[in-house]
Amino acid sequence: MTFISAHDPYATPTAPGTVTPDQSTVVVVDGDIDTTTLPALRVRLARALGRATEAARRHLVIDLSRVAHCTTAGLALLIDTQRRAHAYAGSMTLAGPGPQLTHLMRTTGLDRRLTVRPT
Repeated sequence: MTFISAHDPYATPTAPGTVTPDQSTVVVVDGDIDTTTLPALRVRLARALGRATEAARRHLVIDLSRVAHCTTAGLALLIDTQRRAHAYAGSMTLAGPGPQLTHLMRTTGLDRRLTVRPT
């Protein structure tokens, strides 16, 4: 799995993602998603999506189980990542969002627009 540390925006993941048996690419996000971490996360998600597309893996899973807090700007990034995945004839799933992020998605109605799985 690609380990993206939101606490260390300069950390370089060792691989673009783990390929699961169903040919999904899984990206694990760790830490808060806020204005401090957003630029590095944007780059890392774009790279993972690009590499997945090049390798004909059309599904991106973003594991959010380690994210305690996400701003609305972070939600915008997730929406943009889904839009980009669809542009490449792919899809995206958000996995394991915590209580704060789940509440934010429900409040904004994004839980109906984004594909979200509890685990």
